[in-house]
Amino acid sequence: MIRLLKSMHWLTRNSQYRKRFIADFSETDEEYSSMIHGHYSAVCHIPRPIQQWKVIMRRNVFDNHNHFNIDSEQTKMNRSRERHSSSECGEARKIDAAVVYRLSARPNAIYLNITNRCSNSCRFCFKNFSVGLSGYGLWLDREPSIDEIWSSLVDEVRISDVEAVWCGFGEPSIRLDDILDLTRRIRKRYPDLKVRLDTDGLAQLRNKERAVARELKDAGIDSVSISLNAESEGKYVELCRPSLFGSYQAVLDFARDCKKYFSQVMLTVVNFGDIDTCKCKEIAQALGCDFRVRGSRQTQSKAGARAA
Repeated sequence: MIRLLKSMHWLTRNSQYRKRFIADFSETDEEYSSMIHGHYSAVCHIPRPIQQWKVIMRRNVFDNHNHFNIDSEQTKMNRSRERHSSSECGEARKIDAAVVYRLSARPNAIYLNITNRCSNSCRFCFKNFSVGLSGYGLWLDREPSIDEIWSSLVDEVRISDVEAVWCGFGEPSIRLDDILDLTRRIRKRYPDLKVRLDTDGLAQLRNKERAVARELKDAGIDSVSISLNAESEGKYVELCRPSLFGSYQAVLDFARDCKKYFSQVMLTVVNFGDIDTCKCKEIAQALGCDFRVRGSRQTQSKAGARAA
């Protein structure tokens, strides 16, 4: 314990140290499957003290029931943004992580990383065990502004790109208004670029007074991928540890709403533990959604699933 505390003290004074251990691997089936089945050190090249440090850091934003305290993380992010947006030179400090990144498995797609915050604390989540993906550091020391996100996107986008994906270390729809604003900008400047939202499916639960699916469609989102993650509420709670009551039913309701506005809605699960992927596929079919098992790249469309 004493050695761990000493390591903690050293690490907090040397934040650059952990950046050298960013995961540098492509999103292949074997590597991702290894990650979610517990071989984190071998895949991510992160030594045990770093893993312990990350876990301890994250405990600061959990309540006594091991649920994610979104308000605590929100407060930390707001304070960080205020602290860094008014430096002595009058300019915001540069974000020490990738706002826009790519996966080697999909070179013609750009991914937008805009927050660390999330309503869930999934046991398999990348950020529990790594500070990055595919060679990019994704753990944001502060949330980028709308203009910073837009500037990063414009700098990175290529003529060959076919899709922009809202997907990062946190749940992008927590910044719903920013997503809507930036998606409108993307549609105006890059009309041929498809836009997809990867989400936990809880945006409607967080914004009960709004019609989230319709707003996403009106802004220009082309498709939605929703993390179902389990075939039952009990297993969902055990695996995803949601902070919001009624999350599992909210995911199903959101998928149903999205089908009213989008032709492409996909429900996904992670090939993890004792998740019954067959039952999950049946749920997706019943809702009229496509289905994919993340980690094995086992993607099936409705037509393909029915044909099988």
